[in-house]
Amino acid sequence: MQKLIRAFLCLLIALTLSCGSVDFNELLEWPSGSDDEPSGSAPAEPTGVTATPDNAQVLVQWKAVSGASSYNLYWSETRGVTESNGTKISGVQNPYVHAGLVDGATYYYIVTAVNAVGESSRSEEIAVTVNEAPSAPTGVTAAAGNSQVVLTWSPVEKATT
Repeated sequence: MQKLIRAFLCLLIALTLSCGSVDFNELLEWPSGSDDEPSGSAPAEPTGVTATPDNAQVLVQWKAVSGASSYNLYWSETRGVTESNGTKISGVQNPYVHAGLVDGATYYYIVTAVNAVGESSRSEEIAVTVNEAPSAPTGVTAAAGNSQVVLTWSPVEKATT
């Protein structure tokens, strides 16, 4: 190891003597205008965010953002979701289906756009309640018949069968 350090120091001294003074801080700086350096700015925040509930899932959509390569979706079960307190789903594409949710629960979402430079400001927060189970029927009556019982009840909102 000592031989390696000596060889490095000799090379460093030789370069310094042959090149004049060397500013090592300058050598460590990122070259201005390099092709490897990201240029431009982060994309604008997504707008037009909507959420459509379904059975145990939500379809989240938004208007495409120019210059965005992907999007981050942040969600929470409490109002006021931000990048720091929400659950982040990285690299989503538009539209996005958020599955595995609880019917009847309310979820809050924000979306950010992402490119090589960075992440946009957040969209407006939206809230959606996943399809709620219908309420219990009311006005239930039973009428005895010939070897049968006929049940009737009042219509129930959101009931499909």
